[in-house]
Amino acid sequence: MTSLDHTPAPLASQRHTFRFLLISIGIALASFIQAHQPGAAHPANRIPLYAGLVAVELLLVWFVRLGVRARGGTLADVIGLRWRSWLDVLRDLVLAAAAIVAIAACSVALVYILGRWRMTTAWLLPQTPAERVAWIVVAVAAGVCEELVYRGYLLRQLWSWSRSLLIAILLQAIIFGAAHVYQGWRAAIVTGSYGLVFALLAGWRRSVIPGMIAHAAIDIIGGLARH
Repeated sequence: MTSLDHTPAPLASQRHTFRFLLISIGIALASFIQAHQPGAAHPANRIPLYAGLVAVELLLVWFVRLGVRARGGTLADVIGLRWRSWLDVLRDLVLAAAAIVAIAACSVALVYILGRWRMTTAWLLPQTPAERVAWIVVAVAAGVCEELVYRGYLLRQLWSWSRSLLIAILLQAIIFGAAHVYQGWRAAIVTGSYGLVFALLAGWRRSVIPGMIAHAAIDIIGGLARH
């Protein structure tokens, strides 16, 4: 990330980002097919599924790393500003808490606007103690990897090409929501709003670390609080 008044250089080539978007579309389609398979709503054991989800997240990070390394960069460049003191840690924890509150408010507002709906991915939620432990691993992986990929990499790529942080924030939120359309169009809109909040935070903080914390916490709470 970089300062708000300076358009950053791209982290990777346009071709790499185009391939990244194709991979994201492929993952979304595969997830949609998986969610609508007969018997998907009643898996006997979710742990293999969770292992697959973590593998997909790591695959995206690996692919981003390839593109960034081709330009001489590292994943540290994608993450942005890092902790240098306990004050930085405290600030990011406070920012993460503020992001969680903002996302909760967005969710309430969108439920009021769109109406309530039945979750099509409730079958993903853990049911046993072992699955709950595995879910925490999935949530942390999603929080770290998706923030690095979407708010660290994709946001900066779109910002560098559009030369507008606002346009980049809106575009990545749309892409992030579209990647979750297998959950249903209402859920995709809600997820897009999450991406909007996380991107605003990343653009202002010049780091994806507080977003990682908030994202992981929201996923953990969302999976465990329903039981």
